[in-house]
Amino acid sequence: MCSSDRLHNVANSSAFWVDAVEAGDRAMQSHTPWSNGQVYFDTAGCCNPPQRINAEAPTIAPGEWQHLAFVKDGSFKAIYIDGVELVSGSDAAPIPEGLLSFNIGSANGGGNSLQGLIDEFSIWSVALSPGEIADLAAGGVPYVPGGGGGDTVVYSQTFDAADGTTDLGDGSVFAGTAVINGGDRKSVV
Repeated sequence: MCSSDRLHNVANSSAFWVDAVEAGDRAMQSHTPWSNGQVYFDTAGCCNPPQRINAEAPTIAPGEWQHLAFVKDGSFKAIYIDGVELVSGSDAAPIPEGLLSFNIGSANGGGNSLQGLIDEFSIWSVALSPGEIADLAAGGVPYVPGGGGGDTVVYSQTFDAADGTTDLGDGSVFAGTAVINGGDRKSVV
């Protein structure tokens, strides 16, 4: 998954949260950052390695746009800020089947709302390479990785409604359905 965030304040908040039956209440989740300045990426549960990776994010600056990418590829996962890998880990369990809901800008149920803006939020059905992530961070648009066939962008939201709002068009938090666990490679940007 990739997104661009512009925080107003560093606080206890979630950039995205995916609920699943098998993981209790956390299939995937990120704090960008939490109030302690750490960026977290949880998959298939919480809150210890290898299901969680985290690192200090000195580059997250309130009021400035930052590009964040979260990659899950088999047991490997990584966090990128502005196209540069911040932290990675391995031996993480697969993203569970049976996804229930997808929240952008908050935790499940709307808690821990991000205190800032999100733009260009996209989900791929394959893991993006470091070069592809760097290209997106430099201003590239969501595309099919490698330039080859297949519909690998399963969700993309620019939050650029004609009237300047962030309306998704159907009044929901997440417009449409995205299958993000149809294989062992996923990217959330």
